[in-house]
Amino acid sequence: MAWLVNNFNLIRALTEKIFEDFCKELSQQLRIHKWKASNQILFYLPWCDKLPNKAMSTLASIINKNLHDVTRITFNLAGCNNITDEGLRALFQGLHRKLPQIEQLDSSLSGSIETHQISDKGSMVLGSCLRNYAYNLKELKISLPDNYTMTDKGIIALCSKISRSLTHLESLTISFCACEFLTDKSLEAMGYYFGKYLVNLKRLSLDLSDCTTITHKGLEVMGSKFKNLANLHDMGLNLSRCMKIKKSGLKIAIERIRESLVNLKNITIYFCH
Repeated sequence: MAWLVNNFNLIRALTEKIFEDFCKELSQQLRIHKWKASNQILFYLPWCDKLPNKAMSTLASIINKNLHDVTRITFNLAGCNNITDEGLRALFQGLHRKLPQIEQLDSSLSGSIETHQISDKGSMVLGSCLRNYAYNLKELKISLPDNYTMTDKGIIALCSKISRSLTHLESLTISFCACEFLTDKSLEAMGYYFGKYLVNLKRLSLDLSDCTTITHKGLEVMGSKFKNLANLHDMGLNLSRCMKIKKSGLKIAIERIRESLVNLKNITIYFCH
C-alpha cells in the first residue's frame, strides 16, 4: 500500500483536519472491505508544513489498527517543519507494538531547512524506540533534517542505541548532512559501535556532506574500527563540501577503511569542495 500526494499545492494545503479526515475515511474503508494489506506501506507527505505533532499519533494509530501484515514501512516527512522531537516520539512510540515485525524501515525527515526542530532529544527518542521495539530490522534508513541542531551527544546516543540491539541489520543508511556540530567524535563512535555490534552488516552508506568540522583523522579512526565487519561488501561515503577534509588525508582514510574491510567489494566516495 502506498499513499502518494503528488500535487505540490495540495501538499502545502494539507492541514491537521484534512489529514485526520482522510485517515478516518481510510480506516473505515479498510474495515468495511476487510482489505488485506501488502507487506509494504509508504506514507509520502513531504513539505506538509502545517501538519502538527498530533498528526503523527493519528498516523501510528491507523497503521496499528488496520495494517496487520506490514513488514516494510517508509515515512517521507521531509520539510514537515512543524514536526518536532515530540512528533517523533508520538510516531515511533505509537508504533511500539508494530515495530517488532518490521524488517525494513525508511524514515526521512530531511529537508527541514526553515526550522531546526529535531534536536539531541529527538535523536535519543528515535534511538530508544528502535532499540526497544525494532529489534528484527534488517534494513534501516534514517535521514535527519539539514542544518538540524543535533550535536555529537545525540548522534553518539543514536548510534549506540541502534547498534546494541539491531544486530540483525544487513543494510544501514544514515544521513547526517549539513550537521555543523558533528565532529570527529561522532565518526569515532560510529566506528566503535557499528564495528563492534553490526557484524551482519552487508551495506553501509553514510551521508556526511556539508559537515564542515569533520576531518580525515576521524575517518581514519572510524575505518580502523570496522575490522569485525567481515560481511560488509558495499560502502558509500558522501563527503561533499566537508571543507576540513583534504585529498591527501582522504586517501589515507580510504586506505585504513580498505585495510579493515578485507571483503569489501565496492566503495563509493563523493568528494568535492
